[in-house]
Amino acid sequence: MAPRGKDLSTDKKQTIVSMYRNGFSGRKIAEIIGISPNTVQKVMKRNKLRKGFRREQRKIGRRRLVSERGNRLLERLVKKNRRQTLSDLTSSLNESLPQQVSCRTVRQRLKEQCYHRYCVSKKITISKNNRQSRISWCRT
Repeated sequence: MAPRGKDLSTDKKQTIVSMYRNGFSGRKIAEIIGISPNTVQKVMKRNKLRKGFRREQRKIGRRRLVSERGNRLLERLVKKNRRQTLSDLTSSLNESLPQQVSCRTVRQRLKEQCYHRYCVSKKITISKNNRQSRISWCRT
């Protein structure tokens, strides 16, 4: 293993964090302080993990149509009647929401809330004669 360098002082670490918060790039901070850009990146990464420091990040992707409030409403509707079909759930949800959502959106939200669809297997009925013969076989 290669020998490690000296640890940074807390003053330098605080300087790196404050410069980063003020908008300096990692490379620029490294040039000013006179250390490696990798060291600056490690300090910023550790600071993010331990103290919750985060630069404002752009949100990626499309905004969701169903908010957290809509998710809770959907969960209440499902708990009220578990046998309700997906199209019925969607129509009752659309009555309460300001924006219309599709069946596919409702299905995705239900899947996130751990409500999965399933088919109940049909119970096979046994005839009266077969039932009696099984009971007599068990008793012998």
